[in-house]
Amino acid sequence: MPKIAAIALLAAVALAAQPPATGAAPGSVPDWIADAPGRDARPDDDGLMLRQHLALTLGADGRVVRRSETAVKMLEEWVSRHGYFDPRIDWNDARSEMRVEQARTYMKDGTVRDAKENSLVANTAPELQWAVPYAYLRQMVVPQVGVEHGATSVLAYTVSDRSPSGVPLWGTVELRGDLPVLDQSLTIEVPEGTPFRWGAVRARLTPETAPRGGSVSTTFRRRDVPAASLAELPSGRAGVERLVYSTARSWPEARAWLEKRVEAAIAPDASVKAKAEEIAGGSALPEERISRVHGFVVDGLQTVAWPVAAFDYAVRPASEVLKSSVGHPLDKAVLLAAMLRALGLEARIALAASEREIARDVPCLPQLDEVWVEVRSGPHAVWLDPAAGLDRRNRASLAGRAVLRLDGASEAPETQPELDPLSNRAVLRAEIAAAASDREVGLSGSADLDLGGLYNPLVAFDRSEDRETPVAARVASAFGGAKAKDVFVGHRSAELSAIRTTIAGGSLPFAPSGLARLTLPRVPGAISGAALQVHRGKRTLPLVLPAPASETVEVVLDLGEGIDVAALPAEATISNGAGSLARTVRRDGRQLTLRTEFVLSGAVVEPERYADLRALVSTLESEGGRTVLLRRRE
Repeated sequence: MPKIAAIALLAAVALAAQPPATGAAPGSVPDWIADAPGRDARPDDDGLMLRQHLALTLGADGRVVRRSETAVKMLEEWVSRHGYFDPRIDWNDARSEMRVEQARTYMKDGTVRDAKENSLVANTAPELQWAVPYAYLRQMVVPQVGVEHGATSVLAYTVSDRSPSGVPLWGTVELRGDLPVLDQSLTIEVPEGTPFRWGAVRARLTPETAPRGGSVSTTFRRRDVPAASLAELPSGRAGVERLVYSTARSWPEARAWLEKRVEAAIAPDASVKAKAEEIAGGSALPEERISRVHGFVVDGLQTVAWPVAAFDYAVRPASEVLKSSVGHPLDKAVLLAAMLRALGLEARIALAASEREIARDVPCLPQLDEVWVEVRSGPHAVWLDPAAGLDRRNRASLAGRAVLRLDGASEAPETQPELDPLSNRAVLRAEIAAAASDREVGLSGSADLDLGGLYNPLVAFDRSEDRETPVAARVASAFGGAKAKDVFVGHRSAELSAIRTTIAGGSLPFAPSGLARLTLPRVPGAISGAALQVHRGKRTLPLVLPAPASETVEVVLDLGEGIDVAALPAEATISNGAGSLARTVRRDGRQLTLRTEFVLSGAVVEPERYADLRALVSTLESEGGRTVLLRRRE
């Protein structure tokens, strides 16, 4: 997904580029650029953001003007990887016009180079090129020229509403990035008497408020803002410091504003009703009807992977979305809700935050960046992501997140119940018989799986697919490539699936040394050190996990005649600020019981606790902790 600056989420534009300036002689460089520190003074930085200025002005007539100026100094060529010298500007051309005021590079010797006029051309972002209904979203990639070590590139542009949009002035601004910022300034100006709220997430800001000719401006200034290691963050840049602002008076006002747009679009017409009945078929089960319609919207319509706030929450009627076979998440949610209502089901749209932490006192819809549909099935609610299957995204995915229902009554976002290690768990228990032959150790037996919460792969209703077999097959294959036989589902629900399988045909070849190696399995969907970036020696930002979790693996190994143990995993017990790990090994005659219990106690690991997490995961994944060596018994 493109890196869309939060300052441009509500921007809109028609292109008007300033003619390029001619090259200037040395000595015309502004003092704030000429006097900026260089490589010698900042040996650990790839580059510097000398200036990051943003000004948002809401006029008395309701039009919004956004002015942005950034200046980046290259200290190492690596900084070019982050796109600072080919910056993107995104805007909504149906609402606003955009003008590049300056795209200039001050070279090391003082020469001034401007971007060529014929290179400042508006285009359609690759993600939108096949989405004709959204052609009004435009993008410009500004190719800075003259970039070299020690050069500073300045980009200034303005986005101005052509007429009042009726959209509240709201949004989020990221406050830290890959580069240190020497001079950061954010100003928001609104007419006197206009409600204005702001909040900071993971940051401390001190506002400066001042009257200005019938308006009130609020400015946030910071100097020497350290860089954030964005590589530490999950996709979507979740976890970065940000400012949240809004001119909406309250959450009910913000909710009602969006409901007015959405409800008119949801009303199903004849084409939507006919398609809903066609997809649902002859099924009388509400769960199956929901599953079929949801599957059609997910797979039958292409998803525009673009923030819905960038569209100003504009939605098309459900019939148009159906006809076009493409939609952004809110449009797809409109169609999904319309089809479900056409089947007589109670369905409503909700917005949810992808981040655990939001500015709750600020009624700002853009910080609720996910779209869901809640549908009632009897006494239960089913949560549907219009862009993802239920097995991949479901109610468990919303645990601990803020959700605002468009139900005509919600007063504020509500935090969904958190998962805990008991509900978000995976348990694997295998009983395996080992029998020796001249060349190998044969393995057979059975395995039981209990998968709950985010580990549960069998949430969706589906008559046609044998989805439990691949899960069982992955477990069986860990035992010398064995096959899963007689797979049986003992329980299946949104909260928990219980699977049992027999295991047959596994083999561990004897090496010339006479040893055979068995690597103990992990649970399906196991937490991995790679995903947690345990290769990092330290972190500078919190690690936000989907939820607390627990994983238990118990293998009971019956040793047949002619087999003995050469080496066993070392027992281990760890309990620290990130969770716990207990590995036990018990031998009773010819029977071995090897058990590992791993618990992540919290959803957020602060930087100072990262060493604790590394200790847990490194011990969990260590080769010696999962290896059993068997040998021929003489």
